[in-house]
Amino acid sequence: MFNPTRRNRNIGTENQGVGQNNRLQISIPYGTLKSFYERIEKYQTEIRNINGHDFLFIIEETRENCLHSCSVNDLVKIIQHIPEADYGDMRFIILRQPKRKEEIISQVWGRIIYSFEFENESYPAIILD
Repeated sequence: MFNPTRRNRNIGTENQGVGQNNRLQISIPYGTLKSFYERIEKYQTEIRNINGHDFLFIIEETRENCLHSCSVNDLVKIIQHIPEADYGDMRFIILRQPKRKEEIISQVWGRIIYSFEFENESYPAIILD
């Protein structure tokens, strides 16, 4: 006999299947071909000439209570000790704030991209998360 007041105890639990197809994935918005680490929002730019080579530092705004791992001045001091032949056409250095989901799924401290497009220019880039 069917009694509508009785409730199945499995409703809303894993036994019923809730949450089993909820894969933790980094979203890809429609209309863009850029990877998640190439999408930069709310940024400031700073141009520095190091050993006669211009670098464009792109500093993305951080979340509250977060800091970038190093400053632009720290990076300039490091790059000054690198021979010019080693960085070649490198132009962009990006200090990026990863999203919370990206920190969980794709934990990295930095990336090198051989063709990074920024404001209609395409050069190699180093991205520091």
